[in-house]
Amino acid sequence: MDHTPSVLPHDVLIHLLQETITRHVSAEAQIEHVASVPITPGLSGARIQRHQITLKAPQGPKQASLVTKEAGLLERSILTILNEQGQQAIPFSHTLDLTTDGPALLCLQDLNPLPESASEQASPPSLLLQKAQGLAAIHVANRGQREAFSWLPRADRSYVTTYIQQRFWRPAWERVVHNSVFIQLFGTEIPQVEAAAAIIADEMDALYQENNMLTLVHADLNPSNVMIYENTPYFIDWELPRYGSFYLDLPHLFPTLEQAEYYRQALGETEIRITPEEFAVRYRIAARFIGLRYIWLPLKAWQEDHTRTTRIRHYLSMILQ
Repeated sequence: MDHTPSVLPHDVLIHLLQETITRHVSAEAQIEHVASVPITPGLSGARIQRHQITLKAPQGPKQASLVTKEAGLLERSILTILNEQGQQAIPFSHTLDLTTDGPALLCLQDLNPLPESASEQASPPSLLLQKAQGLAAIHVANRGQREAFSWLPRADRSYVTTYIQQRFWRPAWERVVHNSVFIQLFGTEIPQVEAAAAIIADEMDALYQENNMLTLVHADLNPSNVMIYENTPYFIDWELPRYGSFYLDLPHLFPTLEQAEYYRQALGETEIRITPEEFAVRYRIAARFIGLRYIWLPLKAWQEDHTRTTRIRHYLSMILQ
């Protein structure tokens, strides 16, 4: 009979926290006390906790703060890879489980600010440059790794069709497009949006066929997934990563072509040179997709309050540029 004692969840948590401390904070520090509090989950609903930790270290007591979340295997795997690569725009992380095909604990650096989306201030050039360099570093390091990422879902034609025609744009659009108030507000844009939606799968498929542009992409790099900590941007919540065109990650992070130019220049620093004209064509395709992909939420909000048009117009500008 096996008399090995079962591992309690609290023991698993302490073990995970200690290993994270040892790897990323201090190799000599030991946990003395942990006080844990829940954090309001995001749209994914994943359970998240913040842990205020008292450490015993040779230099004396220290304080640390870490976050744990129940993360899927894709997120745990991708963050492990990006940490091993030393990516600067990624919070440090650690997991004890890289095999379970389901939620398991992931321990993360506690960035603890408000998301950038909570601020209406425009990003200063220095911050845009950091974002561009951080994202370009991730894309370049994982570019051309189709076989290595064979396990990663693809941002191919079926992905675009599923997100636009089945899950997000089409269902939300059909609920408002025949509304007389909506027609009065957006009537001139309606046929243009429908024309864009009709060809977006072809356009995005053309990007996917450009093998030299394919890499690991976040694929959900909306403003709430960018945190600013100590004046440094971090890309978080890698729950929906894909292997696809790096243009897919650009429009939400850089909502204008002028801002996206920082990324083009960052690529140029890595000797991946794209002319402004070629870059603009592909950026606008990706922007049309992102606009269609995300407009569903403001459309839903508009149904409840017809004065809420600002975010609709924001995404319309992306679709129709």
